[in-house]
Amino acid sequence: MKNLLPPPWIKFPSIDPFSIGWRMGAGEDYKFKFNDWLKTLSQDERSEYQRLFTEPATWRGYWDERLGFDEGTLFIKGDFIIDLWKREPRYELKWLKKRYNAGKSDKFLLFWGHQKSTNLSASCLSQWYASGFWQDEVHYVCAEQYMMAKKALCFGDKDALEQILSAKDPAHIKALGRQVRGFDAKVWDEVKFGVVLNASYLKFSQNALLR
Repeated sequence: MKNLLPPPWIKFPSIDPFSIGWRMGAGEDYKFKFNDWLKTLSQDERSEYQRLFTEPATWRGYWDERLGFDEGTLFIKGDFIIDLWKREPRYELKWLKKRYNAGKSDKFLLFWGHQKSTNLSASCLSQWYASGFWQDEVHYVCAEQYMMAKKALCFGDKDALEQILSAKDPAHIKALGRQVRGFDAKVWDEVKFGVVLNASYLKFSQNALLR
């Protein structure tokens, strides 16, 4: 394959699959360019390309439209839409307790200590670690800000959302998140794991030094 082009999610990792950004500006221009280039590949080349560049969870079905989009992983509440990746998270407290009771032992990676240092460590996995990223036109200073912003969006609290996006300190951001009005713990329990997955994907896909 000559003049290899990256797939849309690698070229513009900050643009959400549902974003209008793919229907205007640089996103739209690139998709036209990419699709035209893809048509020049032979069937074998296209299969190899798709093997090399498997679509991420939020882009599932992109390579084969017959697969469709697994709507079972989409959470929709009013204007709030997010891909949960999986309805039932594999790695959760119940799963861990079950393994423990079965006599299985696991190694734990402790990553508290979110302050940046000259040496990259597991602390970059912290929600509070200061490593900015974008989603569409919104910039987030850390994954905690993304999580709390989505919490405010989920429950329709625009005032809290504005305050959260204006804040810079993760402790302050978390405190603002606790004040979101209309909060429903049952709804948030269904959503929060997927929100964190999306935050981590955006954070690490846009910050090569963390990978």
